[in-house]
Amino acid sequence: MAKITKQNLVEDLSLHAVFENTPKYKVKEVVDYLFDIIADHVAKGDDVKISGFGRFSKAKKASKDDFGNFVFTNTYKPKFTPYRLFKASVNNG
Repeated sequence: MAKITKQNLVEDLSLHAVFENTPKYKVKEVVDYLFDIIADHVAKGDDVKISGFGRFSKAKKASKDDFGNFVFTNTYKPKFTPYRLFKASVNNG
């Protein structure tokens, strides 16, 4: 199983016809900008829904107190919920 990095994504994306004759540093700027857009919207509390892929959202962080009860704090964590089509493509390899 390979570990895919952002640089691998840039390499793969740069092979697409849309980016023909586009320098890789420009393709990297597109990838960085896309991630920034997603992160900015999630940080504001927006759900980012990408059809056929999944939903990025912001979830309250919870921990358990000494009695085993959940306690919600004022901190958040990013959450990703994969959509059915993405799950199917992962399971079908």
